[in-house]
Amino acid sequence: MELSKSDKKIAKILMDKGILKEKEICNASILEILTDWKNDKKETRETYGKVYETVKKNDKYIASNYDAISGADYFITILNMYRKDLITESEINSFSETVKERLKALKKNLL
Repeated sequence: MELSKSDKKIAKILMDKGILKEKEICNASILEILTDWKNDKKETRETYGKVYETVKKNDKYIASNYDAISGADYFITILNMYRKDLITESEINSFSETVKERLKALKKNLL
């Protein structure tokens, strides 16, 4: 679905928020790894490897979902973020009525 200019502006704002939420999820995973290391005295080399792999995997995931996307990809990106609850229904309500209804219907059908 092609978005209007105003819907694309909203999508860009929400995608930036989505990237931050994805990074928060990664940071939480890293914190869990480091907390286990600190509390349980896990092996330093193993912990470093887990942190490195977590960051690498997350970076690759973010890049594949958000980097170099064109306007034609905005709708599917927003839909994926909405399905993963990275953006809320109130944020979806900022879109035009057509886009909003389509996103809600697709999320409902895909779940």
